Amino acid sequence: MDHQRWKDVSPDSPEQQQPVIGIIGMGDMGRMYARRLSAAGWMKIYVCDRPEKYKTLTEDMRGFPGVTVLKDGHLVSRSSDFIMYAVEAEFIGKVVAQYGASTKVGAIVSGQTSVKDPERQAFEKHLPPDVYIVSVHSLHGPAISTEGQPLVNHSLLAVMRIILIP
Repeated sequence: MDHQRWKDVSPDSPEQQQPVIGIIGMGDMGRMYARRLSAAGWMKIYVCDRPEKYKTLTEDMRGFPGVTVLKDGHLVSRSSDFIMYAVEAEFIGKVVAQYGASTKVGAIVSGQTSVKDPERQAFEKHLPPDVYIVSVHSLHGPAISTEGQPLVNHSLLAVMRIILIP
């Protein structure tokens, strides 16, 4: 899949040009990302949690534009261009085993676990070979504001890209 089509997309882009953003797992971190993505202006955010939480989650997310609660991770995985698993490390293997095979061809998949090895193993074992895995880790939590706290100096990042991505 050509990911160049996303290089100029932003929350200000028309809805039909925006990627579908999926979040599987709506605990503290999943909810934080859904709310922040909504506040930023992204219009296609598909989320899910355990089936028994569907009704409550639907009510909780009602006031967040662009957020659509789906019944399960199969529906999120099949329709999302970018998928974030916001699941605790101890459950990541089970959750990816359950929903990974449904991942949309060419999707970018990341995880929000604090321990990356179980996540990596789950992704490598259960995701189809035609998806892209991008490891991420936030240096904050839902109770910590990122306002005024840049994660990276952009000029230093440019140097790292030159060195690491020849």
